[in-house]
Amino acid sequence: MSELTPMQAACWFGREADAKLGGVASHLYTEFDGENINLEQLNLALMSLYHRHEMLRLKVETSGACSIVETPSYSLLEVDDFTHLDADGIHNALSEKRKTWTHQVLDLTQGQAARFSVSILPSGAYRLHIDTDMIAIDPDSCRIMIEDFAMFYEGMTPNTEDKLTFFSWHEKAKLDPELKLQRKADKTWWKSQLENIAPAPSLPFLDPISSQVDSQHYSYWLNSEQRKALITIARQHAITPANLMLGLFARVLGKATGDEFFRINVPTFWRPPIATGTENIVGDFVNFVVLSVNMHRPKTLMEFCHALAGNMASALGHSRYDGVNVMRDLSLHHGHAQLAPIVFTSAIDLPSGDLFSPRVHKQFGKMNWTISQGSQVALDSQVVSIDGGIMINWDVRQEALPRDWTSAMFEHFVALTQNVISNPSLLSVSLDSVQTKLVCQSGLTSKLNPMQQAYLLGRTTQMPLGGVAMQEVLEYRGSLSPACIRRRLSEMVVKYPCLRTFVDSQLLKLHVSQCPQVNMTHINLSHLENESINKELARFRYEYSHTIFEIEQPLWNITTFSLANSETYVFARFDALILDARSIASLLVELFEGQVPMVPNIETYADKVNIQEKRIKDEVYWLNKLSCVESAMRFPWQKPLESISHSRYQRQSLEIGKETVKKLIRVGGKQGLYKNTVMMAAAMESLSAHVSDGKLCVAVPVLPMMSTSYASQSSFIALQWDTSLQDFCQRAKNLQADTFEGLEHLEFSGVDLARILYDRCGPAPTLPIVITNGLSWPVLSDSAEMTLQRGLTQTPQVAIDVRFVAQAGGAVTFSIDYATEAVSNDLVKSVLVHIDALLNHMVEGFEFEAPLLEQLLQNESRVIELFDFTPSDIDLTQRAIFEIYCRVIGVEQDSSFNDSLPFVQLGLRPNHLKRISAELSNDLQFDLPVMQLIRCKNASEVRALVIEKVIA
Repeated sequence: MSELTPMQAACWFGREADAKLGGVASHLYTEFDGENINLEQLNLALMSLYHRHEMLRLKVETSGACSIVETPSYSLLEVDDFTHLDADGIHNALSEKRKTWTHQVLDLTQGQAARFSVSILPSGAYRLHIDTDMIAIDPDSCRIMIEDFAMFYEGMTPNTEDKLTFFSWHEKAKLDPELKLQRKADKTWWKSQLENIAPAPSLPFLDPISSQVDSQHYSYWLNSEQRKALITIARQHAITPANLMLGLFARVLGKATGDEFFRINVPTFWRPPIATGTENIVGDFVNFVVLSVNMHRPKTLMEFCHALAGNMASALGHSRYDGVNVMRDLSLHHGHAQLAPIVFTSAIDLPSGDLFSPRVHKQFGKMNWTISQGSQVALDSQVVSIDGGIMINWDVRQEALPRDWTSAMFEHFVALTQNVISNPSLLSVSLDSVQTKLVCQSGLTSKLNPMQQAYLLGRTTQMPLGGVAMQEVLEYRGSLSPACIRRRLSEMVVKYPCLRTFVDSQLLKLHVSQCPQVNMTHINLSHLENESINKELARFRYEYSHTIFEIEQPLWNITTFSLANSETYVFARFDALILDARSIASLLVELFEGQVPMVPNIETYADKVNIQEKRIKDEVYWLNKLSCVESAMRFPWQKPLESISHSRYQRQSLEIGKETVKKLIRVGGKQGLYKNTVMMAAAMESLSAHVSDGKLCVAVPVLPMMSTSYASQSSFIALQWDTSLQDFCQRAKNLQADTFEGLEHLEFSGVDLARILYDRCGPAPTLPIVITNGLSWPVLSDSAEMTLQRGLTQTPQVAIDVRFVAQAGGAVTFSIDYATEAVSNDLVKSVLVHIDALLNHMVEGFEFEAPLLEQLLQNESRVIELFDFTPSDIDLTQRAIFEIYCRVIGVEQDSSFNDSLPFVQLGLRPNHLKRISAELSNDLQFDLPVMQLIRCKNASEVRALVIEKVIA
């Protein structure tokens, strides 16, 4: 009797179904397709093979004790004759056999460590099936075994002088003095590293995971030219092809999960040459190292690969201590079971060049299929040199991971590999730009519409109230776990092209990447007290709410915080370049409730009318409609809008209860007014009370059509309000009529209207007030695990955005997002107080009327003031750096300028950098060359460079 090695024992007990991702045998199944097999000769070769390699006869007791069976009690070669079947019958039979062998568990208790079969096909064709249990035969030993099998079949006899067996070698290795010293030293090293080992990647495991195991195989072939190119590129960058491919895989995995720090299980097959013939033994020599991956620090893909190669070298240098023991120590360290469910196996740098010799392919044909299963392994990625090329194989536990997610990630890996081979310069570009430089879905490319182009311009400070993105930030709190959020995001990013959309700023086009990435960050605050948590959230909100996405990056982000008592706080940010407000609301309902919301889908039938003719008619309509707007609104701004280059934004809110809303609907209904008209009229009336002449002209966002596709489709129309004309009820009726008319003239809208008004009313923004109707947007149900806490919307050249949005229970929330440089907090509060009083007056009198402001009964304010927390520990160094950039670029600062503003939005050009470098040196004594500054996107990154130099 012999003892199982730690790895063998882990595989043996991993057959039990009670462990996560357990219930499978760790085995490797391979198929060869050839012609004209000699079954008698093949059977004799098998007999010789079983005699030569005793591990083919390994027997394992249920207790784990193992021995070698002298004579197998089962047939060594099974034969299935499919020659009598038609083509469909053969296909079905082979498919069923493949499925059965993929999921089979060889009976090691009866000494069956391998299984061989031949399927006889018409015209002399055949398929050779080989399955080996990894407890007895690791993948490298399987290669040796198949080589020997081919030699025996050819009639040759391998060198059999070596009397060394696996178990005798293993005993010798345990007692070897040098190896014992290495194991002791490596154990100490790994113990010291436990705190630094990265967590398992955040895989989007299905919930629940089916008890029916379903292993699926993904495969892609790189031809001989691509293989040569890959090896050449690796040599040019002083990295092994295996480590290059490892880096590409790790990058893809990290982007697919959203993790910046995670671990990968990397098997090793090195055999210490402690005895003659070690290289010819068949057994389980496999070990693995736990490789930590850090996505954060490297600037380029090549830097990332080199950093990972360095980590790999350190891990390999201490690999005499078994990986199984490392994981056991890690579990004890954390107090619960730890997994390493992602495996990366490389067989590129083989001494022999290819996995199999020409003899194997001559005797058995081409290896066209291989798949493995491993206990507690969700995905095993393999890159193998074979037949002159490289085979990329992924073996996936599909019952545990969503098929769409793994398929998209595999395609991303292949696309990244192909692009590196065809365009090696990709290894040297900024990591942030790698995704967008990959092959994209050509069918999903479109030009920016006028509104999107306006949003792009608004990111700069070339226009008043600029320097902001048209984006929405929403915050939620509840019990939904970050893991569940990440899992749903992983599925949604594959499902919805909008979440893979980026902007080509040169061509002014939207592109959809074929490479999904989860833009989710997680921060753990569960160890803090509530007061500290609130301070951290406020500090994060201050920066996050006004940070602008790089346009050639994914234009959305989800950041989750773990709080005490298993609560989760979520910040969500989406740019209107890719999504309008209704689409954002729909996506968040799906994210937090797990189901696609019911969105009205109105079928539209376009009249067969020339678009240009319609645009001309619509232009005439709007020129006539807006002819009375001759000057800017006389709203009491804090300063002239044209003098405000940039501002922070804040929100104040007011909730109208569901009973009040019900009564308002009835009050409006008596006058033939819709619910949205009632709300908009109240907003118009309250705003106009602050305008000296009572005249308003506001922008009202509209969607040209309702559809279930998520994108940025909104435009806007211009609606007027004049308190000097008619009574309140008639003004509301006119507003409703104007709204319907405006919706009939959308071929000339949005930016077109702003341009007309600018010619008359500039240079200030001509439609600085927006009223947004969100009554039809999907909302979270009352039973949802997450609850909306607050939000903020920013729009270039908009000083006030009034929006009214329905809640699940029937209430309506009014919110005003406003530029703090343009509007005072008190004025915004007074508008909301006026709205509240006006709606209450209509409900109490059951009349649709609006008395003067001073005649309204105003109760205690119910306005919720959501003011920003200004961090007290402002980084003076970062601010000083920012001021130097502004001075050199020629941008005049004001107090609202955020020093995290990207330099490109300030107008940075390459010719500025030399002077900036000189002024940093003169003013702050920071010596930063231009070649370093050119990488920095904002003052924070320049400051980070300074810190690196100080530390160094």
